[in-house]
Amino acid sequence: MKILQISDIHWHNIHILTDTYRDIREGLIQDIKNHCCEKTTNFDHILICGDIAYSGNEAEYRKADEFLHELCNVAGCKPSEVFMVPGNHDKNIFAEYKSTREILNQTLANSDKNDKTLCDWIENDKTSLKMLYYPFYNYDQFTTNYGCTEPLMRKLLSQDIEISKGIIYNEKNDTMYWEDELGNGLNGYHVRVYGVNTAFTSDLQDYDPGVREEGHKLFLPQIAYKGGHKTDGNINILMAHHPIQFLASPDNVRKDLDERYQIQLFGHVHISKSNCENNAVHVFSGALQPGEGNQEYRPVFNMIDLDVRPAENGGDNLHVNLQVHYWNGRRFECDTNESSQFQVKLTDNNRWKEKEQMEHINLPEGISKREIKIAFTKSPIAREIIDEVGKGLFYYDKSQPLYSNKMHFLDVVMQHNLWGELWAKINK
Repeated sequence: MKILQISDIHWHNIHILTDTYRDIREGLIQDIKNHCCEKTTNFDHILICGDIAYSGNEAEYRKADEFLHELCNVAGCKPSEVFMVPGNHDKNIFAEYKSTREILNQTLANSDKNDKTLCDWIENDKTSLKMLYYPFYNYDQFTTNYGCTEPLMRKLLSQDIEISKGIIYNEKNDTMYWEDELGNGLNGYHVRVYGVNTAFTSDLQDYDPGVREEGHKLFLPQIAYKGGHKTDGNINILMAHHPIQFLASPDNVRKDLDERYQIQLFGHVHISKSNCENNAVHVFSGALQPGEGNQEYRPVFNMIDLDVRPAENGGDNLHVNLQVHYWNGRRFECDTNESSQFQVKLTDNNRWKEKEQMEHINLPEGISKREIKIAFTKSPIAREIIDEVGKGLFYYDKSQPLYSNKMHFLDVVMQHNLWGELWAKINK
């Protein structure tokens, strides 16, 4: 499995000829094109760890969308295989209710019962919750086309929902993270990617080393990062913008993440680093367009190759080949000091019998499950499709919005392997 991974693009809404980073982006496009041509290979997925925009402006996302489609074209990667999470620059921090939002952010960051407080808001105070999500409005609109928006964010920011009428929270479908499968698996393992929003409580008062040492840490609720399943047969990838040291209660979060996610991808710090600790690979991505102010900052992108191989003492190992490429002022070249190969032991908790290989899911030639999922969520006849494909397995909940029903129905499709039937109905 071949992944192109970038972070911190920081798109500005400025004229192309005054853009300092134009040469770097064009260099990336050319380098990826040359790589794919010379190596006769394509990238399966593109993963972006936040700060796509600079100030959450709609025009910035339009530019980003054009860039990503061009990048997909040269990388041989479908736009449906692009995944992303928000960073602190992906929100309009000056949006309405700024002062109130900063008070709420402080409350969540400093309370020793912050998870309980958030759950109370989810159940009883949707207005405050929507206020926290409101700065992400343009980001939410942008990511809808890529199929990786937080369900709860999408629900609260949907124009067809009036908060005053009340919203019934569905614990299963209205999550504070998104999850998806990468391709059709890897050597019998499901590869699942989880997008976590660490910028949920970021503002102009949060912790920034060397700038705001006394700033508040960022609140990452348990219900946002405990989605990764520990069950056998899964390779879990976490995508987040802020590394753990920027979060409140970092030790507790770090322990839980290492138990759930074999690969963890972060952005924000603009400096490339990586390690393998506690049987988990941590990649600090660096930045494609890092800005000025630090001599260590330099534009980078990463290539990540994943493979599963038998371990010498039984079981399987996940091999992670990380190649870091940096801009030398003229072109990109490999950073041999930061590039690394890691090995993670894949757990097997079945004490009764040897792990069985999962059946390969046969899909139409050239069509991925993610592509089918996105086509379904955009289909104007989604309700009709749900009734036909889910007959006897899924019952439409009229108390919930259409979007929530769609998400629940896709869980049923995955559980019963109905991808072929779903694709046929979409194209009927």
